[in-house]
Order: sequence, then C-alpha cells, then structure tokens
Amino acid sequence: TDRSLRETPIDIQKRYFKKVEEDGRLVKVFYEVEPEIKKMVEFKQHNLLESFAVKKMDVVFLRNVMIYFDHEIKQKVISILQENISPGGYLFISLSESLNDVKSDLVFVQSGIYRKK
Repeated sequence: TDRSLRETPIDIQKRYFKKVEEDGRLVKVFYEVEPEIKKMVEFKQHNLLESFAVKKMDVVFLRNVMIYFDHEIKQKVISILQENISPGGYLFISLSESLNDVKSDLVFVQSGIYRKK
C-alpha cells in the first residue's frame, strides 16, 4: 500500500513498483514489484527447524515469527539461518524482535536488521 512505500523515494517507486488494480478498478492503492525484479527473487515455504535446501541466501525476511518461539527454539532457528545466509547477507526481523538473547554470528545493523560477517 502507499503506507508501505512511504519512505521509499519516488524514483525508486516508479522504477521498481507498479500500481495494481483490484477487479479492473482502482479501489485501494496497492503496489507490486515489477516483473524484472520478481525474476531475481525466489519465494519458498520452509519449516524453520529444518536445514535449508537453498544455501547461501542473500536476504531472509523473518518478520513477526520469533516472538512465538521460546529461547531454545529461537536459538535453533538462528543457528540454522546463519549457516545459510551468504557472507554480507541480511536477516530482517520485526522491530519488536531482537537477537540479543541468542548466540549468533549476525551483526546488528539497526533495529530489525542483522548482517552476516
């Protein structure tokens, strides 16, 4: 929605996003990533407690997930994730989550963002 892109510069919005109409008419403004970008991204469902088939991911979005895990499960998920994130790759979590209570090779960048060394 417009709210999701509120801090994204207009030139970036125009280049990488397009407005989407609902049922052929513009009911509410939604945006979709341009097809050229979609081709570079792979979305998959995954059980976070199992090893990843895809190795060396550049970016992982895990927002509003770990708040439901106890410490032991959270540690296991982060251990598995950090093995599969490429050096220099990023993990995005929600602003209400942190990795302060787990051992990890991920470096805090800013609230909700961690980077692998």
